[in-house]
Amino acid sequence: ESPVIEDILVIPPRCDSDVGSVSIHTISDSGTLYYSLDGGTSIDTHAIFAGLSSGEYQLTVSDMFGCVVSEMFFITTQGGPALLKIESTPSDCGESSGTIEIDAEGENLVFKLDDILTNEVGRFSDLSAGVHDLVIMDDHGCILDTIVTIPTTDCNAFVPNVFSPNSDGINDNLAPLIHDVAGQIFIFEIYDRWGNVAFSCQNSNACAWDGMVNGKPAPVGVYVWRLLYAPSSDRQKEMIGSVTVLH
Repeated sequence: ESPVIEDILVIPPRCDSDVGSVSIHTISDSGTLYYSLDGGTSIDTHAIFAGLSSGEYQLTVSDMFGCVVSEMFFITTQGGPALLKIESTPSDCGESSGTIEIDAEGENLVFKLDDILTNEVGRFSDLSAGVHDLVIMDDHGCILDTIVTIPTTDCNAFVPNVFSPNSDGINDNLAPLIHDVAGQIFIFEIYDRWGNVAFSCQNSNACAWDGMVNGKPAPVGVYVWRLLYAPSSDRQKEMIGSVTVLH
């Protein structure tokens, strides 16, 4: 009598990784059974298979007498959180009045900002200007992480959000613009997404980044800038924002 496939227990891959597994339960009085997930090309005597990616599998079970039974089954990846949209509002210069609102899909999502603030609604308020680390996790432990930049307003200064240091004579340098001619720049710094300093200039109103990092062109991507300056007859102000480097 042929073996009987009683149950196929599938544990799907999570978070887009190949860590799924399947356990086959069979009924047979024929001694050792032989299992295959590819129609018989590869055979194993163990009824547990690990390291499986999503897809369609053909399970074949045979015994020592040549009796064979087969069945198809599917493995579907649980892909983790999906980010749909992030909206932010600026923070007033020197204040903590910015907001971030996240729209995401997933099961029982938890939102964490800067590894401190946590909630399940995806909205954060009373935030300072600058770069914030956002982590979204679902109840399977799958994680999506990104950064969110909150700009500043009413700071009497301007820094472009895109520049292309490709020596074509157009937007080849990134420099802050102080609207008051008597204003003073104290610090202008550029950071890559890992927090490394790509450019730093201090105590000069001629600060300008040419897009070079350690003598090489900066890779295309988003960089964070920090500007500490003082308009005439005013206290120091800090601005933080982001710029996209193109070539």
